[in-house]
Amino acid sequence: MTGAFTYLIATSTRNRLAGTVRRLRSPRYAVGLLLVLAYIWFGLLRSPHRDAPPNLDFNRAFGLLLPVGLFLGVAWSWLFGADRTSLAFSQAEVTMLFTAPVSRRALILYKIARMQGPALTTAVIWGVIFGRGQGPLGVAHAIGYWMALSIFALHRLGVALTRASHGGRGRRGMRRGMLATAVFAAFAVVIVGGTIAARGTLVAAAQQGRLIGAVSALATSAPIRWAILPFQSVLAPSFATTLAAWIPAAAVALALMLAHVAWVLSGDAAFEETAAELSAERAAQLETLRTRGVATVTAGSAGVGRSLPLSPVGPPAVALVWKNALWLMRTGQVRALVLLPLALWVLAVTLRRWPLGEVLVMVTCGAFTLMMLLFGPSAMRNDLRNELLHLVMLKTFPLSGRSIVLASVASSAAVVAAMQLAIGYAGLFAYASMDGRKLHADLLAGIVVGAPLMIAGLNAVNFTIHNGMALLFPAWVRLGGTGAPDIEAMGLTMLNTFITFVVLIGFLIVPAVGAAIAYSMMPLAPGAGIASAGIAAGLLLGAEAYGAIVLLGRSMERVEPMEVG
Repeated sequence: MTGAFTYLIATSTRNRLAGTVRRLRSPRYAVGLLLVLAYIWFGLLRSPHRDAPPNLDFNRAFGLLLPVGLFLGVAWSWLFGADRTSLAFSQAEVTMLFTAPVSRRALILYKIARMQGPALTTAVIWGVIFGRGQGPLGVAHAIGYWMALSIFALHRLGVALTRASHGGRGRRGMRRGMLATAVFAAFAVVIVGGTIAARGTLVAAAQQGRLIGAVSALATSAPIRWAILPFQSVLAPSFATTLAAWIPAAAVALALMLAHVAWVLSGDAAFEETAAELSAERAAQLETLRTRGVATVTAGSAGVGRSLPLSPVGPPAVALVWKNALWLMRTGQVRALVLLPLALWVLAVTLRRWPLGEVLVMVTCGAFTLMMLLFGPSAMRNDLRNELLHLVMLKTFPLSGRSIVLASVASSAAVVAAMQLAIGYAGLFAYASMDGRKLHADLLAGIVVGAPLMIAGLNAVNFTIHNGMALLFPAWVRLGGTGAPDIEAMGLTMLNTFITFVVLIGFLIVPAVGAAIAYSMMPLAPGAGIASAGIAAGLLLGAEAYGAIVLLGRSMERVEPMEVG
């Protein structure tokens, strides 16, 4: 069957590339591809710093932090479940391969071989981006990227098979889950406990500018070294500083990859039954994509019964917000939205009175708040960018265009604003706890009072712009889910992000002037000035967003389903 599998993989790859070429006949995909190629050429390959030697401190820092991130990803897979779609096949593969005289081992080997395409593509891209100016070492690093991605994909597949095998085995399955929990909890205790015990050394090293060296020494000391050694071994070939150091590191990583292949092949899971079930789920999603044009996240069986109370009497637009909120609950996205602020608050409280920890929490909170402002609209799409694909049904609702746009914007903007507030307050708490950086009570109160309205108004404007672009230029905006990460869509996202950022700056001019005037009216009370500035900015942003929503509502009433496609 090896020849048949090779033919199937080669033909699928050729057809996928042909489909990509056909999409380039559309102007939006052609422009997107040109933007990505221009960025790669001028921003990376022709950059003035392309021949600069690699920053060894930067590589060391990433080499120390990424094993911890890999540990967290693996722990999440074991404790909360791996991505079960890694077991799914296409409907044609289920029909042709599962009924053919093909062994379970051959099916898994075919699945592993299909995984190598995305891993190789990503490794080549990373090698071009990060390996410029490094010659043969850059090629070696690209091979290291491929091995690390393959090991992680194999591990996810192995976890999915293991959980499928033990999930229905009663107490034995529960004991296996408790064992995984105990192992990763012990690893976490070792890492966190060792870091807290060495906090004095780390603070002193940070003050002397030797933080990376101190963290490196901590990571190579027992018992932390033994806890993160497997994860460091996976990533070691990607961060080797010489070819002589890369060869033994690559040998260890290759051994780990082969061990994962053996583990996946030796599992006793009911592979065919589980894969067929998940393949049917994915086929239903693809059918939804074909008929309605949107790829949705399927609610699990545990989430189907979740609901929110809704009064039978009230404004009709509230029902649209309720539907979008219920979708977040049933697809499990609420858990991810809650866990991040909760984790940052736990760190802010736990690391209190540890200067380095407080700085890390404050910087992390600030970075996440800014990232949600820039990329939140791309991730949170339970708004008009999804509803437009159901325009025929949407026009039958007893709602005006203004109400539909307002409810859609509120559905996504309120969620992101709540996350930003929770994360921002965690960073503010960390900053207020720092020695020598105590905030006066009036300043703290001013920030706490002024921030909610300002953040709510800022997100209302931001999401109004994104929803307005989807309504006015639907051919140039990806509707529905985020879709496949093809290179043309990346360029289209870059173009949309640039346009929305420019428009957002225009919307910020009047609120900034209003906030400055409100602050200047209270020169003797800085805290009250900050609060009044935040409130004034939020009110003006909200007024601008509502005015734009009214105009978009008129466009919503005139748009026809054929215009959306």
